[in-house]
Amino acid sequence: MIKNFILILIIFSSCYNSMLNKNKIHGSDIKCVQVKEVFPFIDNNGKLYKYDTPMVKIYYYQDISMYRFGYHYDSTSNGKLIISEYRNHYFIHKKEDTFGYNYDEYKSKFGVRLSADSMFKEQWVTANQQYPIFTQNTVTLISSVQNSDSGTLHEVYALKGKKDTAMTGTISLSFTNKIKGIDYSLCKELDSIKNMKLYKIKIVNNSRYMKDYKITLDKAEQAYGLEEVPVENREEILSYFERYKKDSLKDTVK
Repeated sequence: MIKNFILILIIFSSCYNSMLNKNKIHGSDIKCVQVKEVFPFIDNNGKLYKYDTPMVKIYYYQDISMYRFGYHYDSTSNGKLIISEYRNHYFIHKKEDTFGYNYDEYKSKFGVRLSADSMFKEQWVTANQQYPIFTQNTVTLISSVQNSDSGTLHEVYALKGKKDTAMTGTISLSFTNKIKGIDYSLCKELDSIKNMKLYKIKIVNNSRYMKDYKITLDKAEQAYGLEEVPVENREEILSYFERYKKDSLKDTVK
């Protein structure tokens, strides 16, 4: 009788632990993509003086996404710069949910519940819109090269502004069928049209004279890149997902 009771306890314990492990997030369950931008800065005289290269990482676990955003932080005292550094924070959001949680260890020990729309509108990586380039310009295909072995498609288009006809340039697009299970898109419309994932964009704006401002703009380039990368700092990434699960569960219970 006692042996049977012990056996039942062992079976129950094994099933319970199995259920816990089933709900536990493992590093191998998480995917990560890296999104980069090359953005030109032009002064009031139309001169190109620098390029900025921001980068965002997005982690995916089932229908939950976590964005590693960054910002530059400066602190001064008596007019002197004391701290100047780049800081990261994480915004975690479940697909179709109105709210998500922001985790910024520099500002709070706790997650802060925020509107997903408000957060995404402030970030270049989520507010980025590329398809209007094809509706606001006259677009002419220059070349198209598809490689079935590598699963890629490379296209180059000539651009000419419909309203500002002095605006000319090119846009180069690279697609792949290798990136799968990733919701983020550089341009959902183009992904849908080509039935492939757009992973690289390069826009070249030729030099042009602007009558209204009486200045000549330098030639400038703008680029975006998307690639799947290994998940680094797994323990830290896992801890944020676990915190989000606990915080979102509290909201459900309320």
